[in-house]
Amino acid sequence: MAAIGWVMLAVLAGGAGLGWRLHRYPGGRECAFGTEYAALRDDLTAARRRVRTEVRTENRERTEADAQVRGREAEYRQRVAAAEAELAELRDPGPGRELDTLGTVVLHERVLIAGRQQFPLAGIDVSVRGYGGGWRLRLRPPRGRATEVTFSRKDFDEDDVRRFADRITDTVPHAERHAEVHPGRVADGEVRLDRIRADTTAVARARAEAERIRTRHRAEDRAALAREELEAVRKRWKAVTGHLPPR
Repeated sequence: MAAIGWVMLAVLAGGAGLGWRLHRYPGGRECAFGTEYAALRDDLTAARRRVRTEVRTENRERTEADAQVRGREAEYRQRVAAAEAELAELRDPGPGRELDTLGTVVLHERVLIAGRQQFPLAGIDVSVRGYGGGWRLRLRPPRGRATEVTFSRKDFDEDDVRRFADRITDTVPHAERHAEVHPGRVADGEVRLDRIRADTTAVARARAEAERIRTRHRAEDRAALAREELEAVRKRWKAVTGHLPPR
């Protein structure tokens, strides 16, 4: 039974191949297989192949050129987005890393957060004073009113409070240097963003190349010429056999 199945498949495949051949080279078995028509069949086959080749070549060249344009455009957008993100971070650098904490007071690289209040570290003056129940950490910004944060003796040692105050004082110069140079960094970031936005050279070059390829295709129109040649061969075939073959 298996052998019969394979035989049937072979017969069907052979029949399909024969039908395809007769369809592609119409006019009967002699036109499709005979030596008398071999040269004309070769011309028809070559003409069909050239049409396929020219169409595929044009499609491939256009597809690759368009992909280059999309790639350069995506790279441009990525560069602009990265520069915009960098500038946004420069414009709003935030408090910086958390360095130390005592009670409700949190020391960051650039700011000091005391409860709901936030003080820029640049220019801040810090002192510690004792009182009956513990110690007061006095925070005096260069502008605005001073604030005092109390630390009870029950929960905090004097050494811890003074150590924390010293840590704040030691961090202030770093924050001041950041405040001095930061405006320049923001300006540099703005210049860099403008430069990146203006630099569309790669995109323009890719677009120009894509247009050059399309212009060449329109000027040469090799696919159209190949189709004309195919039509001429088809007409010859019809003139000889009386049947017009498919493209």
